[in-house]
Amino acid sequence: MSELVKAATQQQLDGFDTFEDAVEGEEERVSGLMQGDRIKFTNTAEWVLARDDTKLAPDLELLVWDILRVVQKWPVEPGPPLEERVLGPGEKIPDLNKLNAEAPQSEWREGPNGQMQGPYQFQFLVYLFHEATAARYTWASGTIGAKICLRDLTERLHFMRQYQGAKVHAVVTLTNVFMPTRFGGRQRPAFNYKRWIRIGGGEQVALPAADKPAPMTIEHTLDQFASGDKPAAKSVEQPDKVQAAAPSAPQPAKKAEAVAKPTAKEVTGDEIMF
Repeated sequence: MSELVKAATQQQLDGFDTFEDAVEGEEERVSGLMQGDRIKFTNTAEWVLARDDTKLAPDLELLVWDILRVVQKWPVEPGPPLEERVLGPGEKIPDLNKLNAEAPQSEWREGPNGQMQGPYQFQFLVYLFHEATAARYTWASGTIGAKICLRDLTERLHFMRQYQGAKVHAVVTLTNVFMPTRFGGRQRPAFNYKRWIRIGGGEQVALPAADKPAPMTIEHTLDQFASGDKPAAKSVEQPDKVQAAAPSAPQPAKKAEAVAKPTAKEVTGDEIMF
C-alpha cells in the first residue's frame, strides 16, 4: 500500500492535498528562498514592492512568520545568486571579509556605491503573511537598520514565548524610526507591533493593546558589514551550493488566537500591591 493510500485512510484528502505539477522525466525543480512578493525598504524610508516600487499601505497588517540567515554568492553580471547557504541554528555569521579576500578578483563586481566588492554577501530573509488574502512577502536585507529591527523583534518574541508558554508570532505594520549615525542619522526600518497570536489550539485569551516601535538600543558595532570591520564570528568553509530551502508558506490549520502581554506578577514572581 502506497504512503498516499495510507494517509487517505487516516484523513479525507482533496485535490489540494495531493496536488502535483511536475512532469515525469523533467529535472526536479528546487524551490527558491524568495517566497511570494519581495518587498524592500528604500532610501526614502518607504516600504515598496521590489518589482515595481508600489508602496505598501501603512496599515497593512502582516504576520511575521519566520526568519532565515543566508550567505549568498553573486555573479559578476546581474542575475540570481550562484550559491545560497542557509545558516544553521546558532551558527555565527561567517567572516565575509575573509571569504571575499579568498575569491579571485575576476569574481568581484562593481557595487551600488561604485566601489568594487566581493561576491559574498549576508542577508536576512524575513517571511511575512497577510492572513486575509494569504499573500506572502519576503523582505531581504543585510543592513544595520534591518539587523536592529530584527534583533528587537527576536528579543520581544523570546520574552512573549517565555511567559505565554507557547510559540507566538507578531502581527505588525511596516514603519520606520530615526537611527543616529556618524553622518547625522537616517530613518531605519521598524515594525509597529499590533498584537501577538499563537497558531493552533489553546484557550482564548485577551487581545493586548497596540505597541509602538521601540527606540534603537543596539549599538552600531552590531553590523560590521556596513562599517567595513571584520565580524567577530569565526570564519566557516566557503559555501558550495544551496544547503536548505525556504520554509513553506504559513498554512494555519486552526484559527489564530490572540495572546495577552505577561502581567507584572508573571514577570517578577510577585504581585504589585496598591
